[in-house]
Amino acid sequence: MDIPISTVARLVQGRSDERNKTDLANAMRDLMNQQVNAWPQVITTTDATVTTAWSDGLGPNSVADLWLVAVGATADGTKVAAIRRRAVFQRPGSGAVAALGSADVIGTDQKTDPSWTAGFALDAGTPGSIFAFVQGAVGATVTWRLSITGVVLPWT
Repeated sequence: MDIPISTVARLVQGRSDERNKTDLANAMRDLMNQQVNAWPQVITTTDATVTTAWSDGLGPNSVADLWLVAVGATADGTKVAAIRRRAVFQRPGSGAVAALGSADVIGTDQKTDPSWTAGFALDAGTPGSIFAFVQGAVGATVTWRLSITGVVLPWT
């Protein structure tokens, strides 16, 4: 969800200077927090096509612990899924990103079609690039809503 500039302006209108600064700082913090988790909110897949839901770069000399929650459903709700993954990546120097082990399945995937999936992968053509994907099934149009969160730590 985006916070319109008009909302930010309304928050600080008619307040003292110190209150303006506090309200504006809080509004900007809220806006930044939403953007951290504002990667494509809704993705649609058709057939069994692997679809990139999010991608980002990991800076040199960094480690990232990323979490993915993907919930999908067909338009009539006869097929649904809830999938959770966690993956850790590191990028030593300016070289390629490497996964530390394989992605963890968090809990048990809950899905009515066993072919539906979601997860993280590396973009071999772009050093430092990580992406999250979703995939439905042949003959199905699936709408997905995703949440991707994580922690990134540069070490230099």
